[in-house]
Amino acid sequence: MGYLLGICLIHTFVLEGEKEDRREELENLLQVEKIREAELGSARLMAYTDPLTGVKSKTAYQEDIIGIEKRIEDGILKDFAVAVFDVNGLKLVNDTKGHDEGDKLIKEACQVICQTFKHSPIYRIGGDEFVAFIMGEDFKQKSELVKNFDSQMEKNMAENKAVVSCGLTEYETGADKSYLTIFSRADMKMYERKKQLKGL
Repeated sequence: MGYLLGICLIHTFVLEGEKEDRREELENLLQVEKIREAELGSARLMAYTDPLTGVKSKTAYQEDIIGIEKRIEDGILKDFAVAVFDVNGLKLVNDTKGHDEGDKLIKEACQVICQTFKHSPIYRIGGDEFVAFIMGEDFKQKSELVKNFDSQMEKNMAENKAVVSCGLTEYETGADKSYLTIFSRADMKMYERKKQLKGL
């Protein structure tokens, strides 16, 4: 009996030791997993954020277009417009004053866009190109916002501040079969505005 009892006690201690080792192993694995999740979250945030301006990146833009396309396909996209922006004179600034000054111009231009279209996601999709998905409160006031923006740009020209050309167009239910159709109209309007500003 004593021998059997001794064996049972030894087994109990061995099993408890194994359980403790397994528990520590699981805790370590959980800790590693948490670190990996944090790193992935950080990498994702970096991928979706433009490092110069802090607005959404081209990667985020391309991914969000997929969602817009799906909503167009399903016929559930409503109250949506696209605004396309282009910073005037960036090449000249880069060529004559250097890229640091060019970066300052891009940041200043981005700030003006964000201040006007406060309720819309803003994306930097190229060196001097930005896009906003106009929704919610901004959609309700879109005409007034564009008017105010254009007026501010004319003041900026006189004060030698950042000048940005803007073109905005609304999604037309039934007529627009893809996001590209909406974007192309907004892009054309932006280039028309660019010509107007050059003529001033």
